[in-house]
Amino acid sequence: EPTHTLSGARLVHDKKRVFYVQHGYVQAAEAETGKPLWALRVGYGARLHYGSKQLLAAGARKIHLLEPTTGRIRWSKAVREPAAYALLRDTLYVATSGRLRAFDSGTGRVKWQTNAPLLLPSA
Repeated sequence: EPTHTLSGARLVHDKKRVFYVQHGYVQAAEAETGKPLWALRVGYGARLHYGSKQLLAAGARKIHLLEPTTGRIRWSKAVREPAAYALLRDTLYVATSGRLRAFDSGTGRVKWQTNAPLLLPSA
């Protein structure tokens, strides 16, 4: 199973590639050889989330859903408050203080949202 956590990490993998954050860039390397594949500037402090063959780079001000093989940005959204993230199938779940939202991971459009006043994400 791919490595991913709710609060995020600076290193995740999909068995073929290792993705890591260094000096404000998300970088990808072949897992077997370490050969660099691509790099994308996302800003300092970004955390990575991997799930369902998708890569999320979550920074303090913006999130980017990336194509893991190329590093191409599928979509980006501004971030207004601390959040926790999870990727499952075709959905990105975002928990903030007071709200849980589900986004279509292909388009970035909101599928649904609900008030969740007791939901407090860990930072």
